[in-house]
Amino acid sequence: MKILIIEDDEGIRELLRDELEEYGHKTFCVQSGKEAAAWLENHSAYLMLLDYGLPDMNGKELINELKKKTIPIPDFIVATGQGDERIAVDMMKLGARDYVIKDAHFIDMLIQAVARVNKEIENENKLKAAEKALSQMEDKLRQAHKMEAIGTITGGIAHDFNNILSIIIGNTELAMDNIPQWHPAYLNLHEIKNAGMRAADIVKQLLSFTRKTGQALKPVKIIPVIRDSIHMVKSAIALNVEMQINIFDSGQTVLANPAHINQAVMNLCINASQAMEDTGGILNIIVENIIIDTPSNNFPELQAGEYIKIIVKDTGSGINPDIMNRIFDPYFTTKEVGKGSGMGLAVVYGIVINHRGCVNVDSQSGSGACFSILLPLVK
Repeated sequence: MKILIIEDDEGIRELLRDELEEYGHKTFCVQSGKEAAAWLENHSAYLMLLDYGLPDMNGKELINELKKKTIPIPDFIVATGQGDERIAVDMMKLGARDYVIKDAHFIDMLIQAVARVNKEIENENKLKAAEKALSQMEDKLRQAHKMEAIGTITGGIAHDFNNILSIIIGNTELAMDNIPQWHPAYLNLHEIKNAGMRAADIVKQLLSFTRKTGQALKPVKIIPVIRDSIHMVKSAIALNVEMQINIFDSGQTVLANPAHINQAVMNLCINASQAMEDTGGILNIIVENIIIDTPSNNFPELQAGEYIKIIVKDTGSGINPDIMNRIFDPYFTTKEVGKGSGMGLAVVYGIVINHRGCVNVDSQSGSGACFSILLPLVK
């Protein structure tokens, strides 16, 4: 632990330094408030031991000076030779963690206070980390419930549309067989068929999203599947976008539906390309193995184990923070009309969850987006 000692008495400084360093702490010493402010402008400390009665200012004045200069203030413990409760109250209001009187047992009491405050800070940090992880898990749970509710409704509609589209496409093909290709109506029928096929493709994505296609997962060598996805998507990548591929292949096996993995990887690649089609840029595809020993802040819902991580990263304009929480919602899109159904990322999310994995996005407006898929490996 890095501790700043602010004390004008050389003997006390040395005693504190020796005691604290014996416990493994790293110490830095200054003699005045001015020196303390200058040190804190360029350095950081975990804890500050502050003598209230400094030669150039008192402890209260120093803290107020640091606040005025917007210098980050570490947690601090106050020591004083004046047993004045008003000073203690004032310093506690300014954020002091503890208050120690300089008496015969001062050094021992201060060392005990350091240990106690250190423990308090550690517990608070653990609590903050737990609260953050809980909040992330609650967000994921709400998202999962929302997806499940939408999926139930969408699945039924998708099946009905699938039946209707089959009739439309089938009868259109029959009509095309019954008239010559030079007939004006033939082109109209051809457009109807193409529109029907596009609609059927959207329905397939809907059914994939709702996880009602009934296709079982099986052990699959995942790298060839990813390479196939990249090969298939190359023709859809904008000409001004450069693809950079870095794949670690150790024969990794995943319980997967290859067609769905293809769809997820292709959707992410196409999204990344479209984010750069006006300006150009680099589309990075990285595949690596990672081991999760403990729950991660980025992937709190994943169990400990070995995973394959598929990263699709672009150098586009990034994702607006205002819409970050909505990007996996079905039908949500920022694209122009006709350039997307708004189902791409929702489908990716549904596929990854169905594979007992996790998808994460890291992006700041103006600096590109990075999507990561984690899928559990099997032996």
